[in-house]
Amino acid sequence: MEMIVEAWMPFDPHQNMTNYLMATQILVISFTVPCSFRSIALQGIVCSIVLYLCEQFIDLQNRIKGLEYSKANELLMRIEFKEIVKKHMRLIKFSKQLSTTFEEFFLIQNIAVSVEMCLNAMMVTMSQGIAMAAYESSWTSWPLDMQKDLLIVIRVAQKPLSLSAGGIVTMSMKAYSQALYNGYSIFAVLNDAVD
Repeated sequence: MEMIVEAWMPFDPHQNMTNYLMATQILVISFTVPCSFRSIALQGIVCSIVLYLCEQFIDLQNRIKGLEYSKANELLMRIEFKEIVKKHMRLIKFSKQLSTTFEEFFLIQNIAVSVEMCLNAMMVTMSQGIAMAAYESSWTSWPLDMQKDLLIVIRVAQKPLSLSAGGIVTMSMKAYSQALYNGYSIFAVLNDAVD
């Protein structure tokens, strides 16, 4: 029952199982919970920055649309247009810095989602493979009671195993493609709303 993490505890974790479990819970609360919160906070920060950039681009679009030329306000219009161009350049530079800063974060996030979907699909395929393997076995020479048990195994294995996202949706390639479709649909609606 050696603990794999060195940590000071106000009691001896090796004294009994209760102390060991309590020490494990303290470590989980001390390390895992803050790491999870940091991950959620980082996602929130990235989303907030992206939303801020979107708002700034909308502001620039509105400012450009609002420019009206006349001989009387030509100087003011030129100054305003120059400020719009400068702000646009700053936003492009900021966008590139954001991309550079969080490129590993975005890569890991996309790889994690893709690997999760592939593993879920593989798990479903493997669970269905049990039924096929049982059927292809030499079950005809088995005793009758084992053939009946094998039939139960085949029927149970035909129901695909799956992971659920909060009990709302089953994680599968279909759910992944639907999420992509929904994401694009939301993007299209928001894009239309902004225009």
